[in-house]
Amino acid sequence: MNKTQALKQVLYLLPLCLLAIGISLFSVETIVTDSFADNCHDRNSPYRFYDFCSYYCGGKIAASPDRAQLYDGATQHRYLATVRSTDPLKGDSVIMLYAPFVACLLIPLTALPPDLAFALYYIGSIAAYFAGFALLTKIGALKTIWWQKSIIAFALLGTVPVFITAMLGQMSCYMFLFVSAYLYCLYRGKDLSAGLLLALTSFKPHYALFWAVPALGQRKWKVLGVAALAELALLVMAALVLGWPTVANYPAAILRGDSLSSNAEAAILMICLRGLLMSFTGSSWVYPLTTALMAAGWLTTLFLWIKQATDRADQENNFHLLAAATVILCLFTSVHTYVYDGLLLVVPAVLLLGSKAPAATSGQLRFITATLLATPYLQWLGMVVLPNHLHRSLPTSLILLALTAAMLMLFACGLRPEKNQKV
Repeated sequence: MNKTQALKQVLYLLPLCLLAIGISLFSVETIVTDSFADNCHDRNSPYRFYDFCSYYCGGKIAASPDRAQLYDGATQHRYLATVRSTDPLKGDSVIMLYAPFVACLLIPLTALPPDLAFALYYIGSIAAYFAGFALLTKIGALKTIWWQKSIIAFALLGTVPVFITAMLGQMSCYMFLFVSAYLYCLYRGKDLSAGLLLALTSFKPHYALFWAVPALGQRKWKVLGVAALAELALLVMAALVLGWPTVANYPAAILRGDSLSSNAEAAILMICLRGLLMSFTGSSWVYPLTTALMAAGWLTTLFLWIKQATDRADQENNFHLLAAATVILCLFTSVHTYVYDGLLLVVPAVLLLGSKAPAATSGQLRFITATLLATPYLQWLGMVVLPNHLHRSLPTSLILLALTAAMLMLFACGLRPEKNQKV
């Protein structure tokens, strides 16, 4: 690396590292000063650690006589109000829509006071992020030594999705680990581990549908079989704790809970196509339309994997690009994708930076990698200059739109990566 390249890297990473330090200090102060309870009770900032509180409440409900009412909005609000020492919110909206097994797995965490539970949960999420990043670098095209990779990983903690994750106590880092580890195991032929990880990603079921596509497109039936058995075991565990009716009614709870917010402010805060359309139209037809388009996005992803898998000579070379396309299409076409889920854009960034392509498609790949590199700064710019109802979501929505278009165009040109041509 020459001095000019080194200077460019420093100028790119330094602001993100400073932001990462600020976000880290906020979280460390919360843990060290035991101020979690005070923060989540703050009426001036009602959504501070809101998501973690909803997970904690899910575990509390699962361990209580009210376990059969896990997906009842009034029950969730009552438990949430107790944890946050606030009055219950009005309405019957469901605030915790994760798979039934999630609440069961969180029961041990609720045996701890909320402050201690949050500390362990947050430390675990940071460890999950770095573990996922390390696994990606083992299969990605990023060619740097370990301390450079560590700096890059830390710098990417200074992004808007990580900031929102820290403010809400979201599970994004855990999903990032599962997806990264799944892709690593799939790439290395570790089918048993890949299947187990695929099942664990189903705590957000609409995402698990997309993560299953690489195994389906490559006809890795062992991965899918293990995932199905593991998923069945998780559902049986949930049924034993919550009762079969609660588990059986989960799909209806998802549809009811998600459709309740189809015209609400929550939909505008999404970074997917649904959020983009809601930002400009606010129409009731957006939800059913984008639900249909999610199916189209899934089928498109499957088509790309099947098409490339037929060319055995290029199968290994194409894996990085196909995995990146899966993440991008998943985030953009899913009907329930928030800004904190944008952390998953680290996956295509690590897989594609330093990758190679023939001259015919190098322009598209350059655009994709340049856009991924610009994403953290564009997201922060949006936070500063856009109105409050758009500042978190709109920049990432437009970025995903551009990435999706570029990725589809690249595949339409018949990409055939070659190792001897560098982007």
